[in-house]
Amino acid sequence: MRRSTGGSTLSREDLTAWVRVLLASAVVYAKDLLALYSTWGFMLVRLSVPMFMIATAWALSRLSGGMSPFEALGYSDYVAFVAIGFSLYSLLTATLFDVGERLHRELVQGTLEAILVTPASRFSWLFGNALGSLGVSLLDLVIILAYYTIIFGSASLHLEAAPQAAAVLALGFIGMVGMGLLLGGIIVNLKEPHAFNVMLTPFLMLLSGMMFPVEVLPSPLDTAAELIPLTLTLEAVRSLLLKGGGISSVEGLLVKLAIEAVVYTLAGYMVFKTLEERARRSGGLTKF
Repeated sequence: MRRSTGGSTLSREDLTAWVRVLLASAVVYAKDLLALYSTWGFMLVRLSVPMFMIATAWALSRLSGGMSPFEALGYSDYVAFVAIGFSLYSLLTATLFDVGERLHRELVQGTLEAILVTPASRFSWLFGNALGSLGVSLLDLVIILAYYTIIFGSASLHLEAAPQAAAVLALGFIGMVGMGLLLGGIIVNLKEPHAFNVMLTPFLMLLSGMMFPVEVLPSPLDTAAELIPLTLTLEAVRSLLLKGGGISSVEGLLVKLAIEAVVYTLAGYMVFKTLEERARRSGGLTKF
């Protein structure tokens, strides 16, 4: 059954098709990533790198002689601070970069044009790929936090706030997908995701506060940091899990994060559509 609303036509069938494309693309991409994860070399990297990150954070905390400047900002455990930062950073940047990586792969294989000319929603397909990446990348989150709790225990973590932290993470995921759409539109035209990933990674590491609170950044970097959904997500999750202030303590961050999620998603989709049409007219969808 269809109904008209202000000249647009909505139907239950359209919504069902949108959801099916979303789930199908998520499952397909998740299977591709799991196939990569199943190789012993890749799994070894995934298991060893988090251990080195946590060990580095522990060593740095020992250098300060127990008098960490993080205490002034309400963080008493620097190792837990870095463990949460590294786990969420890996999770959300995988979502950001994998949108472009997927477009690049389809372009190289010669299947991108066929996908984009189908009547299926492009947004649903791209969002589904990001969702599949998020699902598989949750393994990194589990591995890192498991390492921390096994070695240091869970006394520094307010685990009762985990549901609220998961909700914040979901909101941050939407914002990062929007940024991924912006990057994806550029990749469709320039056909090079790796250079952008390499260029963006150090800036995201600096501005997101993965290893330190963004409050220590000089102006205007501290302002620029708040324009990245990853920064707000990390700050809110850390506040919940390390300070235990409850959801009311991060209301301001959630409002900013919700605004960024909407703005980046809408802007990302419009930019992607514009650049896609430009690539279609120039024949860029069939050439690599």
